[in-house]
Amino acid sequence: MAIKKEYIKKNIEELIPYEFNNKKHSKEQVDKIINSIKENEYINPIIIDENWIILSWHWRLEALRKLNYKEVEVIRINWLTESQKKKYRILDNRLADLAEYDLENLKVDLGELEDESLNKLFEEFSLNIEELDDDFNLPSWDKWELETITFTLHREQNIRLKEALEISKSMWDFWETWNDNSNWNALARIVDIFLLQNN
Repeated sequence: MAIKKEYIKKNIEELIPYEFNNKKHSKEQVDKIINSIKENEYINPIIIDENWIILSWHWRLEALRKLNYKEVEVIRINWLTESQKKKYRILDNRLADLAEYDLENLKVDLGELEDESLNKLFEEFSLNIEELDDDFNLPSWDKWELETITFTLHREQNIRLKEALEISKSMWDFWETWNDNSNWNALARIVDIFLLQNN
């Protein structure tokens, strides 16, 4: 069998979702894909194997169906074994999750676009993108000691964290801190209080 990678058009109803797809997408996530396709058209094709079974972009198929697409371009490949297909699906899903954003670069593009719908996509971060200004007034030889922690919060957790940060900031002035970022100093104070109360 010759190795082939084809860009072809296929009736959307002939595409077959993989029975044991390992990633779930909520209605809200699918709606965001629908809005993206409406604004930017259908750019990134679904990937299928030689039997028309989806290898990648299951959630895009759902969005296209809701948009009443009848025929779509797909990438069809034929050289993977069944084991390789399973591994590819797992890696394709997981590696995207492991990637980190360059928040400074992201802030530049979001600031230029001023698109509220895009900003809402990043509400999962512990702080709004606008709050990520570089206000570290440290000598350059001390900055190697800084470490960045990125974590994901549910929207309600994000709201509670912001409330806690404001309370922490209002308690008393910061002194003898290692940077001048009030958000991170406030978070460090919350951690210190928690440790004192539980040690």
